[in-house]
Amino acid sequence: TVNHSVSVIYVDEPPTVTSITRINANPTNRNSVVYTVTFSESVLNVGGLDFSVTTTGSVTGASIFGVSGTGTTRNVTVLTGTGNGTIRLDVRNTATINDVVGNAFVGPYTAGPLYDVDKTVPTVTSITRVNTNPTNRNSVVYTVTFSEAVLNAGGLDFILTTGGGVTGASIFGVSGTGTTRSVTVLTGTGNGTIRLDVRNTATINDVAGNALVGPYTAGQVFDVDKTLPTVTSITRVNPGTTNLNAVVYTVTFSEAVLNAGGLDFIL
Repeated sequence: TVNHSVSVIYVDEPPTVTSITRINANPTNRNSVVYTVTFSESVLNVGGLDFSVTTTGSVTGASIFGVSGTGTTRNVTVLTGTGNGTIRLDVRNTATINDVVGNAFVGPYTAGPLYDVDKTVPTVTSITRVNTNPTNRNSVVYTVTFSEAVLNAGGLDFILTTGGGVTGASIFGVSGTGTTRSVTVLTGTGNGTIRLDVRNTATINDVAGNALVGPYTAGQVFDVDKTLPTVTSITRVNPGTTNLNAVVYTVTFSEAVLNAGGLDFIL
């Protein structure tokens, strides 16, 4: 009988980063965001100095705030600083991370996802008439344009300012996405003016969560005229007794009119 002994050598690979993922919603206007860093195996000695923040745009002052967790994952909190742009969490080439048997981390890791940081509040850039002006319509439409794409724009975010004898005017509906909304307004009764405004208490916000700055009261005005024109007089221009082959009458209306032609009159 021959006995054979076999020696097995276990090779323990150094730890690596397998992924870095965002925890918070993106884009964001938060003062701090969290990343989850996942390693190929359990690691030790993971601290803030093992990470760095890569930024673009006007982001300044972004920094590592804290690191928590054990085993194969760490949650890294990053302060987003000021300005707009992007933030990416990287693991340094000089990281002092190691696994439980002492193998040093192999870095760097720079393939993590970006946070799109947007701290600029949306504003209204214009409110313009869609229909012709003046109008006798029962409803009119305004186009509201914002400085960036917005969410949560509804009828309660708007208010009407009326003048003259207009009564009963109201917001009928809001439609659209992105940077514009179409707002339909019922013109009510009476003559006067209607202006669509955005309330100071509007709940509109951009995709990063920044609330709209209001109010906005500089939109275009609809001149509402629902009074029918009438003829106030027809008077002779020539003498009442005449031998002329043609005579002239002056027809006076209660207000300025259009489209008056020969077929509108009869003798």
